Amino acid sequence: MSDNNSKRKTKTSRNMGIQLGNRMTQVTKNRSKDYSDTKRKLTRDDLAEIGKIADNGNYYIDYKIPWYYKLLWLIDSFITGLIYLMTAVVLGWVVDDYAVKTLDTSDSKFFVFIQACGEVLYLIVVFFAIVFVYGSYLPDFSFYAPPEHSFLKNYSSGFFVIFGLFALDPKLIQKLKYVFYGTTS
Repeated sequence: MSDNNSKRKTKTSRNMGIQLGNRMTQVTKNRSKDYSDTKRKLTRDDLAEIGKIADNGNYYIDYKIPWYYKLLWLIDSFITGLIYLMTAVVLGWVVDDYAVKTLDTSDSKFFVFIQACGEVLYLIVVFFAIVFVYGSYLPDFSFYAPPEHSFLKNYSSGFFVIFGLFALDPKLIQKLKYVFYGTTS
């Protein structure tokens, strides 16, 4: 009885693999896009489809648009990433200098750990605020930007925000070193 179930599961998993492969080829089939495709809106299903993020990264090749528009897309990505990064660095510095208490070794390690957790939660709120505001209101600095460009640009800029928020946060590092290693330096 269990032998039949294992054969049935193997057969089903093979079929799922074939279906997955067919779906991947369907996603990446259409490669010739032009100016009219830059105005379309991506739906939630377009973004969540299998292999879509990898396919979205190919928009430099897929669109049959002159190279100088594609260069503007690249410059737009750099400018947007720089805006996200600098905003995150400044807000991370503000959080560290003005909103967070310095390490007090007379407090218990548990209390210092709670302070560090609170600071991380505060940074997460700042992260989502930056990503939401800039993702919603920051315009594209290029012409004929396809929806894949906006999606991938905002997706990758989130990583810059995470780095920027934690880059200038020595008080958090001191607290975590004190809690986990017992050192203050």
